Amino acid sequence: MLYAFRRVVPWGVVFVLSACGGGGGGAPPAAPPPPNPLYVRTSGKDTNSGADPANALRTISKAASIVRSNYKVIVGPGTYREGVTTPGPGVAPQGLQFLADTSGAQTTDAPGPVVLDGAGTGDGAGFNLFNSGGTVIDGFTITNFTDAGIVIKSGSDNLTMQNCIIFSNPGDGVRVQDSANVLVFNNLVYGNAGTGVALVGPTSGSPNGHVINNTIFANQFRGLTVGTSTRASTGAFVRNNIIQNSGTDFSIKVFAPPPVSVPRSDVGYDADFNLVFPATYQPSNVEGRHDVARDAQFVNAAVGNFHLRSSSPAINVGDSLTTMQELQNFLRDRTTTGGNDCDKSALDLGYHYLPDTRCTAVGP
Repeated sequence: MLYAFRRVVPWGVVFVLSACGGGGGGAPPAAPPPPNPLYVRTSGKDTNSGADPANALRTISKAASIVRSNYKVIVGPGTYREGVTTPGPGVAPQGLQFLADTSGAQTTDAPGPVVLDGAGTGDGAGFNLFNSGGTVIDGFTITNFTDAGIVIKSGSDNLTMQNCIIFSNPGDGVRVQDSANVLVFNNLVYGNAGTGVALVGPTSGSPNGHVINNTIFANQFRGLTVGTSTRASTGAFVRNNIIQNSGTDFSIKVFAPPPVSVPRSDVGYDADFNLVFPATYQPSNVEGRHDVARDAQFVNAAVGNFHLRSSSPAINVGDSLTTMQELQNFLRDRTTTGGNDCDKSALDLGYHYLPDTRCTAVGP
């Protein structure tokens, strides 16, 4: 993104430019860039520099308005009543990292969730990003926005959203729109009024989306949508997700003919090792060969406890992601049971919670 900075000139200083033969004088020097990373805390002020925890900004929106490409925004625990957006296509910074510091270690706060709460703000989404390629959204809890939890659109290719909890939004939980190669990884998406995760778009669709190790529970319309009736989202890769108790429509819908006018989003569709309950698919042939059609047995989903009971059919039955070593290593340090045991065989399905202490076991 290109931002226009006004050069502040001290009062009483007069610049006199003179030249022979028609003008002169160079452009004023560019303002220095803001610090990188930028820190945001509930105790901060938007008049601060954001350079460190002691000079943190108060809002993520302020940080988003001054970042440049490849900037990192570190957000401390607490509740932020705001939605975060970037300017429209063609001007947004690329390669941003919005990182929720739930441990408080980087912002020197007490541990706790980093919550974007849209109640009363009128904002459409917790994150509403345009043309923000290569960006990472990591670790936020997002609720009560007027539309969706996270909306990614207009060429936000190669974006990653991970470790987020997205619930109680009146639209979709996650909507990827006209953005390619987006990774939706290890998120908990539940109780939204629309679809849990949607790979869609009216212009180019959202091809080659990766939806891996998410828990998508009790979203009122549909669990997962791939494509629309007018635009295909081809090449989706769907692994190790729990998609359970979806509402009025199918658990998974991949748009494909009939009718013949519907573009084929099932082209290149690769889905397996998901727990889908009830096992409702449209079309029926998108069901994975190793999919599980049983209740995941959450400890207490009614109060937001999505740890798995020890008898859960989702434990150690997933795809081990041997071709995705970075994701596999990440999940080895997390657990779905609430204790300190590491996964020692196939990776569990669904959202993974941090254990009380770091796992030290390796496997299988």
